[in-house]
Amino acid sequence: MKVLLLDNYDSFTWNLFHYVDSLGVECRVVRNDEGELSELDHYSHLLLSPGPGLPKDAGKMMEVIRRYHSKKNILGVCLGMQAIGEFFNCSLVQLEKPCHGVTGTYTILNAKASLFHRVNNPFIAGKYHSWVISNPTSESGLIVDAVDELGNPAAISHVNYKVFGVQFHPESIMTPSGKQIIENWLTLS
Repeated sequence: MKVLLLDNYDSFTWNLFHYVDSLGVECRVVRNDEGELSELDHYSHLLLSPGPGLPKDAGKMMEVIRRYHSKKNILGVCLGMQAIGEFFNCSLVQLEKPCHGVTGTYTILNAKASLFHRVNNPFIAGKYHSWVISNPTSESGLIVDAVDELGNPAAISHVNYKVFGVQFHPESIMTPSGKQIIENWLTLS
C-alpha cells in the first residue's frame, strides 16, 4: 500500500501525512500543481488535502479525480470532499457563517459506512470551512454517510467506487476519532 497525498497548499497537509506515516504506510506529498499525473499510477490510495479557495482553483485536483476515481481508493478532506462532490455533480453552497477552528457534532446516517467503524455516533470533529456540498442526487452515485448539526453533508461515499469524502478535519486535534477514520480508510480493500 502506498499513499499519494495531494497537497492543496494547506497547513494541515502535514498532519495528514504524519497520521498516515504513524500507521506504517508509505506516504508521499505532492503539491497540486507539480509533477505529472502518470506518477500517481504507482499509488494505491490518493488523499486529497484541505486547502483554501474552491476546487476549480486547486491545480490538478479535479483532473486527478477524473482520471483515478474508478481506479484508486480516494479520500477527500474538506476541499477534497468538495471537489469530489463537484465531480459527481453536486453544487457548492457557501455558508452564511464560516466555520473556522470550531468543533461540530456529526451524526452518522449510514451504519454500514466503513469510514466510521469504531467511531462513536454522534462524534465531535474540527471544522475549518466556508463551503459545503449540496445533498447529492441519486444519479450522482454518492451516499451521505454523516451530516453536521445543520444537516449538511459531512461525509460521503460512492456506491460504485472507492471514493470517500469528509468535510470535517480528521487530522485536527479537535477530532478525537480522526486517526481511527484515516486508519479505516486505509484498511478498505
